[in-house]
Amino acid sequence: MTVPSKRKSNLAGQLAAYAAAAPPSGRSAHLGRWPLYAAATGAALAAASSADASVITGNFGTFISLAQSHIGPNALAHTSKLLTLRTSLGAYVGKLGAALLINRYSHAFNDHRGKALFYAASAGGAVFTNGLQIYGSRSLQRFPLSQPVSGDHTHPFGSLCRRETGRFILGTTVNRLYGEFASGVPGYAGFKLANGDIGWIQLTWSSQAGNRFPDRLAFGNWAVSTAGGILAGTTIPAAPEPGTFPLALLACGAAGIAAWRKRRAAAAQSAPIADIG
Repeated sequence: MTVPSKRKSNLAGQLAAYAAAAPPSGRSAHLGRWPLYAAATGAALAAASSADASVITGNFGTFISLAQSHIGPNALAHTSKLLTLRTSLGAYVGKLGAALLINRYSHAFNDHRGKALFYAASAGGAVFTNGLQIYGSRSLQRFPLSQPVSGDHTHPFGSLCRRETGRFILGTTVNRLYGEFASGVPGYAGFKLANGDIGWIQLTWSSQAGNRFPDRLAFGNWAVSTAGGILAGTTIPAAPEPGTFPLALLACGAAGIAAWRKRRAAAAQSAPIADIG
């Protein structure tokens, strides 16, 4: 729906009108324009935010993997990796972790299970899950590009995928794959560090054996916001907050503009109306 132009009200338009009505020249002109200068400066400073100052980024460019052919009957294979987040100068930011687990049972049920896990490796940290819990395993939430990294469900760990095949209790045959992350498709997982900073990391699981059991997990780019939230896959804080000084300037300028508009309205009401003959 298009809003009629008479209803449109924005700071830029008010600043332009105020500038046009201000004294044309001389010292009084500059003094008369102080609300304009304050509002313009405050708006510019409040709108400006430096992503580099509030977002720390990096790229792991590595992976972990398992060889399924080496897993014998009634055996469990697993591998894991700690992922230390650091600034470009080497300062410690936080620690995450990931693991691959695959087991085969050759007892009466003859089942086969596997999963790819992502977890917070430091006390007080958490990852974002989608709230679903299957056999004690929580599914990791997958964030689309540019979506704010947030959610109501956090846990120390979550699974990108969980695969189950074989016969279970009462002889039921199953062939299931759980999780929001698809095989071979990069996705963004969100996490929260112990100090409350929010971040994302690009994860990709795949099945080298081609049977949809996760046996490879790759780690790509990551980012952490020190200013609150962050948009997945970007270095843009989700809700950047302007500083106190820019807001004060903006408030002073807005007050001046409001007073000017009030004087203009009063002058318009007191102006004589010409007779139309």
